[in-house]
Amino acid sequence: EKLARRVLIFDCDVHQGDGTIDICKNNPDIFTCSIHGGQYIGPERMLGSLDVALHDGTEDAQYLSKLKDALDVISNNFLPDIVIYDAGVDVHLNDKLGRLNITSDGIIARDQLILAFFQKRNIPVATVIGGGYSIDRTELINRHMLVFETVAQLY
Repeated sequence: EKLARRVLIFDCDVHQGDGTIDICKNNPDIFTCSIHGGQYIGPERMLGSLDVALHDGTEDAQYLSKLKDALDVISNNFLPDIVIYDAGVDVHLNDKLGRLNITSDGIIARDQLILAFFQKRNIPVATVIGGGYSIDRTELINRHMLVFETVAQLY
């Protein structure tokens, strides 16, 4: 029995989800949303259902505004049975590769925004951690823990 026919893949890793886009591009029941650093687009630019490229140095307010816009587009165009959410932390300002300036508070706000949006609509979310490049493993672990702490608060 198919319990989830329509799937939203919401990718917030700093690298474009071009592999996911390529795999899912011909399936109308899968909506891909990639919010990523504009410099991290593969050699063959792929466009998913919704592709949001961010400028280097993007900060919390602009990032959260773009996320809200993306959620509006999704809510007007696609009703998923389930969401797969890649809670990438390589958007963090201390990430070695990310090139964005998102604070830990910004990541928490992002996770709260996305998870609460789907919770209010009774749409289940499977959350995975993604990205994150740091020599300080404790700092990196703490960044990844942010999404789990948010899930614990909301659910």
